[in-house]
Amino acid sequence: MFMSVANLQAVEYVMLNDLDTTKLPEIKTTSYGGEILRAVLGGDLMWEGLRLYLASYDYSCVGIFKALKLLEITASSQMVDIPCAYKSTTPQGDSIIVSGAIYLPYNRELKGIVIGNHHTMTADFEAPSNMTQLECMYTIKGYAVIVPDHVGLGITRDKKYPFMHWRHAAQTSVDMLNCLPELLDYYGYSYPKDVVVSGYSLGGTLAFGVTRYLEELNGEWSVRKLYAGSAAYDPTIMVDHCIKQDSIAIPAILPLTVMGLGDAYELDFTIEDFFQEPLKSNYDNWMTAKIYTFEEITDSIGTSYLSEIFQPILFDKTNPKVIQLYEALEDNNLVGYDLKTPAYFFHSVDDQTVPFATSKALRENMPNNENKEYDFDAHFQHVEGAVRFLKHVYQEL
Repeated sequence: MFMSVANLQAVEYVMLNDLDTTKLPEIKTTSYGGEILRAVLGGDLMWEGLRLYLASYDYSCVGIFKALKLLEITASSQMVDIPCAYKSTTPQGDSIIVSGAIYLPYNRELKGIVIGNHHTMTADFEAPSNMTQLECMYTIKGYAVIVPDHVGLGITRDKKYPFMHWRHAAQTSVDMLNCLPELLDYYGYSYPKDVVVSGYSLGGTLAFGVTRYLEELNGEWSVRKLYAGSAAYDPTIMVDHCIKQDSIAIPAILPLTVMGLGDAYELDFTIEDFFQEPLKSNYDNWMTAKIYTFEEITDSIGTSYLSEIFQPILFDKTNPKVIQLYEALEDNNLVGYDLKTPAYFFHSVDDQTVPFATSKALRENMPNNENKEYDFDAHFQHVEGAVRFLKHVYQEL
């Protein structure tokens, strides 16, 4: 089990609504070594070292978790990590308390606020409120960072996970953002009323969704820039690509998508409808319990062939339940949206985890390419691409 590298201590959440200041940590006003860290991260050597470190673990979850622990140790001299809880809503509109993490730098003059969006997580110990995320590095540049868990992780571990439902993820992100000023005011931070939104993989999809949500909301928060990497902006393209290839790099992704959207839209999807053995008999243990990483689930499923994971129903687009699935997929399609915010999009053409076709469709159907940058020339696999993406975001902030 990979959980041995994670912090599994009980989390004490700070309630952000009607701020509970009794649980807030003290935050220093000065830090040491920040200039050295910024110089190191501003160059190429550290990032190449990170790439080689992850490569030594074959870009596995173990390598990622160890890298996160090293980052936590490094960044702890510059910032405070606050696990928090706040009020939001479920996809059906019911009230719920959700959780996440806030990273605050010691410097009270903030350069800005970053909304970070996490990648695909199947084990709850990976959730931002339980494990320090890569986005904490932006505090070294003087940014406050918020990273929601979203429903299904953290304090809502016992709830169903509305995977790939970007509108709901955006709602929980903005609800968290709206709680932030009271916390910043309590500590005496000065801050702008615009945000940077960033995410890679699933996080890239959600980052685009958060940006769209804030644009359509047209409220007090504006978005300075969107950074999105290797994301499934049109989940239909991703699903069709996998069906055509009869394979998927991470077998947990498609079951999460089917059942997550089924739960979010209250569709009559059952495990028996869609899955073959051994996933059918073990779905609740492997997926719903949120104990195992996606690599452990992959090993347990034992195949990457969809025809060996799914029932034949998935391949029949005339089936009423599959029609409902595709309607839900289309409802979460971000391709074709007229994005006004300046944006940087990254995707490696060799990515076997999230097909490049999703980003190709994004660029081809973007109504307005003003202030849009498309970095689509890389030839990396998915996790190696994440290093290049994070380096670009960090160094541009």
